[in-house]
Amino acid sequence: MHGLVRPGADGVTKFDNAYNDGTDRGNLAYRDLAGLADGFAQILTGCHTLLRPGGLVVVTARPWRKHDELVDLPSAVIGAGIRAGLTPVDRCVALLAAIRDGGLVGRPSFFPLQAVRKARAAGTPMHRPG
Repeated sequence: MHGLVRPGADGVTKFDNAYNDGTDRGNLAYRDLAGLADGFAQILTGCHTLLRPGGLVVVTARPWRKHDELVDLPSAVIGAGIRAGLTPVDRCVALLAAIRDGGLVGRPSFFPLQAVRKARAAGTPMHRPG
């Protein structure tokens, strides 16, 4: 979901959107959700040992779609933190939005919006996350 885009006559082309050349299979980006959560638990366990009493670890995570299914990474990261011995303090949600005529209007990021448009064009009913 990272990278750059270039509009063209046939639609949008993504580039520079790979985490590596594909040979580093230890990279968390190549794991399934369970493997990714286990990796986060290992990282957060290391963070836990470095924290002073009362210290905080802040993680930002967002859901994404894989094969038209929404993957709930934020909940998986919270679970990983609990397994690492951390105690959740808060869960915040950020919304990309604008205010128009006194109301809040959602402004999705490009890639989730593109995925929804492609799915709808293929006949799959789908809504974009937040």
